[in-house]
Amino acid sequence: MTPQLFSNGIGRRQLGKYWMEARDGDMGAREFFDAHYSRKRYADGREPLLFVGPGFKKVLVTEDGTALWAWRKYKSDDGQVGVNCAIFRNEGPTLSSLLILDAEQIAWARWPGERLFTYVDPSKVKSANPGACFIAAGWKRCGITKVNKLLIFEKRPPAVITGSENDQLIRGALRQSVRPWLVIQIPSVAWWACLRTHEERESLRRHHAFYIWGVVRFCAESC
Repeated sequence: MTPQLFSNGIGRRQLGKYWMEARDGDMGAREFFDAHYSRKRYADGREPLLFVGPGFKKVLVTEDGTALWAWRKYKSDDGQVGVNCAIFRNEGPTLSSLLILDAEQIAWARWPGERLFTYVDPSKVKSANPGACFIAAGWKRCGITKVNKLLIFEKRPPAVITGSENDQLIRGALRQSVRPWLVIQIPSVAWWACLRTHEERESLRRHHAFYIWGVVRFCAESC
C-alpha cells in the first residue's frame, strides 16, 4: 500500500469501479510515478509539478493508492491517432487487466469513439510477454516505433449500431424472410384462377392469411 498516494490526493471523485479521478500534479500520484520506468528525468535535475505531459489528460488512481493511470490526448510524433495510455503502474492486488478494462470505459466516456493506444518498452519490463495485461484486456499489438523500438498496442471502441444501420439490418432480415414466402405464394396466386369451387378458393385464402400473419408478426417483433 502507498499511503502517500492515498493521503495527498485533492479533489478526487469515483469514476469507475476501481478508479478515482486525480489531478496532474497530485503529489502522491507523482511520487508513485517516480518509480515507473517511463518517468523522464531532466539532466539539470528539474522536477516539474506536472508529470503527464501536454495535451488533454485524465489522471486516475485507485482508492488504496496501489495503482496509477493517465490518459493523454495529444499529437503523437509517430503519427498515432487516438487517446494514449501514458502511464500505467499497478502494485496492488487487483488484476491489471481489470484495471485496464475499467480505465477504457472512463476514456470512452470522456472521448467517445476514440481509438486507445499505448507503448510498451520490452527491454524495461520483466515479463516474457510484454504487454500481456493489455492483451488479456482485449488489446492488440499493432506495430513498433522506429525510435526506441517500443511495442504499440491498441484497442478500438466497440461497434455502435446507428439508427440507419439498424434499419438496414431489419430490412435485410425482412428480405430474407419475405423472399421465400413470395417464391411459394406467387405460384399459388396464379393457381387461384384455375380453381372452380368456392371451397377450393376459401382453403387457399386461409393458406395465404396464415403466411401474411407470420410476416406481420415478424415485422412487429423486429421493430
